[in-house]
Amino acid sequence: MADGFDKTSEDEKVRAVISQLAYYFDFSYETLALYGKVSVSELEQFMQNPEALPLEKRYVLGIRMLYLNFILKECYQDALA
Repeated sequence: MADGFDKTSEDEKVRAVISQLAYYFDFSYETLALYGKVSVSELEQFMQNPEALPLEKRYVLGIRMLYLNFILKECYQDALA
């Protein structure tokens, strides 16, 4: 597990979390952008090419998305059971 974890970039991990939030909870990019403190176009750019977003914005987006994921993780467990 640790080996695979190290092979995935942090940006890819955040993109996966955003995709899961959009899929499992039907969050729109508008909602996720508001929560992540970025514009919808910036979120879309991040999903296409993470490096298009400045590092500071990627940091804020990543922390906020991971925190939202943490809060909702029990719902994921129920959906996957």
